[in-house]
Amino acid sequence: MALIHSSLDEAILKEVSLTFEGMAFSEVLRSSEKLDIDRDLQWSCLNIVKPIEGCLTIIMPVTLAKTLGENMLGIEGEELTDDMVRDALAEVLNTLVGRLMKVITKSDEVFELG
Repeated sequence: MALIHSSLDEAILKEVSLTFEGMAFSEVLRSSEKLDIDRDLQWSCLNIVKPIEGCLTIIMPVTLAKTLGENMLGIEGEELTDDMVRDALAEVLNTLVGRLMKVITKSDEVFELG
């Protein structure tokens, strides 16, 4: 791995910020607030197959996911379907994982997503 463990948190925050700003025109701020699992949540998960096995999951309140979809697709309100919101979140996650893998792997190392 190209990064040491202590730098991983900073790399994740940086790549999340760049991804959300670039794709959804949204600012990302660090929060110490705990996620309320009793709220309506939207999530997406992407498997990492190589060079390490794992899964990266993004979870957010449905209201935030809808705002993300609106910003990405330029669609507001009733026109935005649940499928569109899920697709937008999955696309953000796919881009984010690709960016993170480029940061945490060596330049000649191949990574595979599943």
